[in-house]
Amino acid sequence: MARTYLTRDGETLDAIAYRIYGDEQMVHMILAANPDAIALPPKLPSGRKLILPDAPPSAGQIKTVRLW
Repeated sequence: MARTYLTRDGETLDAIAYRIYGDEQMVHMILAANPDAIALPPKLPSGRKLILPDAPPSAGQIKTVRLW
């Protein structure tokens, strides 16, 4: 279930994505849920409401490669 998030002064969307989902690439999901956020400055003002969608099951998983 999606939830709302209030920004703090100077936060960035990718930092929020990393803190909430464990992956800064999840910023694309945040932007999809908040299309008007693309017009905001990189450092967000405080008190901005964002919708944070549920992460897909694979979010935040570390991918490893076996070399041998």
